[in-house]
Amino acid sequence: MPEIIIMGLVLIMLVLPVCAGMALVRWWVSSREKHVAKRCHPWEAGQVPGMPARTDLDHEIALFAEGFSITSLRAPSAEVVSVCWDAVVAATAYKRDLWSTDQVCIAFELSNGTFVEVHERMKGWVELCSAMPAHLPGAPRWEQWFMNMTSPAFESNTTLLFQRSASTAP
Repeated sequence: MPEIIIMGLVLIMLVLPVCAGMALVRWWVSSREKHVAKRCHPWEAGQVPGMPARTDLDHEIALFAEGFSITSLRAPSAEVVSVCWDAVVAATAYKRDLWSTDQVCIAFELSNGTFVEVHERMKGWVELCSAMPAHLPGAPRWEQWFMNMTSPAFESNTTLLFQRSASTAP
């Protein structure tokens, strides 16, 4: 009789943890399924969740009526670079090969012979590109040139966006 009780206790001690473990695994799997279903439901319903705003930008491009300025977000005491639309002689878009990715840039040649470069990883890039046709006569709209810049990858794809002719010089 005591052997039966001991066997029963041993059996309970072996079976109980296994059952508890199986219950824990079932709970974990079902909670993961619920988590995934909760995250996927908007996609299945045709809703695309918003992407978080990029916060690791180094510079900001600010537009104003006469031109634009570039300020450093990492070094607020750094010099602000200002460009007047009337001083732009040419604007050339190109891609810079950053080894694992490309970076689309625009170099603005100014009437004093200097160049100012902006790139797609600057805050205000899209707004600048969208404003260019209004301020630089003949410059193409951003949607007309930007996608052509992306292909083929790792090629410079240099594109003249604007060149001031002698008749349009200020």
